[in-house]
Amino acid sequence: MLNSEQIAPKILVAAFKCYSARDYRATSLSKIAETAGTTKQVVLHHFTSKQQLYFEVLNTVRERLIGWLDEAESTSSSTNELLGNFILKLLEPERAETLSVALRATSDPIVMELGIKNWPLRPFFDKLRKLTTNEQTRSSETEEKTFALVYGLLGSVGLFLATSEVLSSMYGDVTLQNIAKSMERESRHRIAWL
Repeated sequence: MLNSEQIAPKILVAAFKCYSARDYRATSLSKIAETAGTTKQVVLHHFTSKQQLYFEVLNTVRERLIGWLDEAESTSSSTNELLGNFILKLLEPERAETLSVALRATSDPIVMELGIKNWPLRPFFDKLRKLTTNEQTRSSETEEKTFALVYGLLGSVGLFLATSEVLSSMYGDVTLQNIAKSMERESRHRIAWL
């Protein structure tokens, strides 16, 4: 039997899995509890509301994304290289669930209801935006194009990772690996434009 200290992390892992598959409204506390192998009452004992649990998941997503961005920054000598390394990091299959939660959260209308100023992923997007605007020679229009490009690459990588199992089933693992390599090349090509 799990003790109280072991249950909360297990619930968080279950919530992460559920939110990577469905948005806020479509994910019930009952489904999270079932996935965690516990009850809704136990979930609410550890997390006082569905919103608090959702924000905990998004806090974890933010920490991971910023951590990966910081990792890319520490090994890069330019903004282009940093953004390229970050996008390539996101193509790693073990990061798919995190990116899926982030993309679902970004497109979920609940963001506006819960409050954009306090939205847990905002610091990540603020940091990403700042990185795309830190070149002194860039115009405002170029900064916006740069952010749009990086934002589009995040979406492309997220879609690829979300559909990789289906693509692998349809076309095989070798083709999937070739698609991943092509996405890496295309991402580097687009970021070189910066």
